[in-house]
Amino acid sequence: MEDAEQKNVNVITRDEAEITGLLEYWKQTIELRNDQITTFDKSVLWASGGALALTIANVEKISGPTGVTPLLIYCWASFTASIAVNIISYWTSAQDSEMELRKIRASIEKETQYSHGNFYRTVTSVLNFSALLLFLVGIYFLLAHSYVHLMEPLHGQHTVKPI
Repeated sequence: MEDAEQKNVNVITRDEAEITGLLEYWKQTIELRNDQITTFDKSVLWASGGALALTIANVEKISGPTGVTPLLIYCWASFTASIAVNIISYWTSAQDSEMELRKIRASIEKETQYSHGNFYRTVTSVLNFSALLLFLVGIYFLLAHSYVHLMEPLHGQHTVKPI
């Protein structure tokens, strides 16, 4: 009988150790995910802001005599929208954290089952993806603007009318 009891103790101890290890790994993974999301947000914000500033500051160099074109305005609008969407995602991310803390508190105090995720987490994910997409759309318009202006000397005429 003692051998069977010892095996049960070993199984329980091993399972507890395994669970403790998995919980620690889970915490580390969450920290890594949060760092990656923060880095992603900052990178999109920095890239959109930098692209907007550089294109506005160098409009004469990238447009030549034609000045501001609709493609350049679309480019600026996309970069600006990317910045705005990214900033809004910071707010929704904070709301996500607050909602999760309330759920954890309620789960502990009222001994209810905790459920992962909430509306704000979904919105934040959509906004982060949208910010990246808007940045890429801005790059597309900038490349289209540059291509049109590179082709102008070859054709001897303007393909996009200045505003």
